[in-house]
Amino acid sequence: LFQWIAGVLIYFEKTREVVQPLRETVEEKKATLVEQNAVMDTHMNLLKAENEKLDVLEVEKQQHAKDKEDYAGRKGAWEKETKRAEQLVKMIKGDVANFWKEW
Repeated sequence: LFQWIAGVLIYFEKTREVVQPLRETVEEKKATLVEQNAVMDTHMNLLKAENEKLDVLEVEKQQHAKDKEDYAGRKGAWEKETKRAEQLVKMIKGDVANFWKEW
């Protein structure tokens, strides 16, 4: 019985000698993973901030394109009105000239 108990104790001691370095390795790897997760979180936050900036720039780009289209529409209308005004001025000048000729 004594030999059996001694054998079990020796087995547990040897197992502990083998398991202890493995536990230390696991703890070291856990610490490394915690550090890597912190770095990844920082990088993800930076990417998130950059993505938000890009979203704002995209909205500004769309607004600029809309403003450009609106301006082009107003410019076209302005050009039409300018041509119409020029034609009216020519007609009035012609009418005035005819009025003076007839008078």
